Amino acid sequence: MTIDVTGVGTSSTPPDAAMIDVGVQVVRPTVGEATSVAAQLARDVLQSLKSHGVAAADITTRDYHVHPEHDHRPRRQPQPGPTPIVGYRVGNTLQLTIREPDRLSAIIDAATQAAGEGAMINSLRFGASDPVEAESLARAAAWADAQTRAEHLAQLAGVTLGPVVAMTESRRMAGGPPMPMRGGGGAAMAMAPPVEPGQTGITVMVAVTFGLEHPAAG
Repeated sequence: MTIDVTGVGTSSTPPDAAMIDVGVQVVRPTVGEATSVAAQLARDVLQSLKSHGVAAADITTRDYHVHPEHDHRPRRQPQPGPTPIVGYRVGNTLQLTIREPDRLSAIIDAATQAAGEGAMINSLRFGASDPVEAESLARAAAWADAQTRAEHLAQLAGVTLGPVVAMTESRRMAGGPPMPMRGGGGAAMAMAPPVEPGQTGITVMVAVTFGLEHPAAG
């Protein structure tokens, strides 16, 4: 006979790192003009990031794309063949790791000012650069919760709790999915946006199977 229980433990800590995607996206009549403008804006963004202390090792190209823009407006007399190309869209996205979250607002503002009408910002999320300590605290709390549940069940059933037969662990980060922040298509931000990092939490779940020994003495 066995008893199966699941213990849950949670630990939270102020985040010490922020990850965010910044970049540029432009549409121009020709592919040459679009790539040229996007390249210059991307260089301006990189320069602004480095001038605000973002290390080169914390900047990674996440995406680069060139797509034709088609004219999908209804026509009075539909023409055979593909819809005409009216321009080209070029995007260049950088993934940043910000080691000082309190400087994030100024960095976002600098990047959007540098990109101007092509500014694009997305997927802001916070985290801990070293979550080991938080995981250890959550794991200990999960184990204590599982053991307490098993002992209570054994007491109610009038049996003695035996050794652990099997155990598995799973965990998840708390705080929800990445938060989208989009710019572009107009003027850059007029002032630095307020950013609140809050708390980064981790939840550990421990599923434990305990063996049962002889009935508890009454």
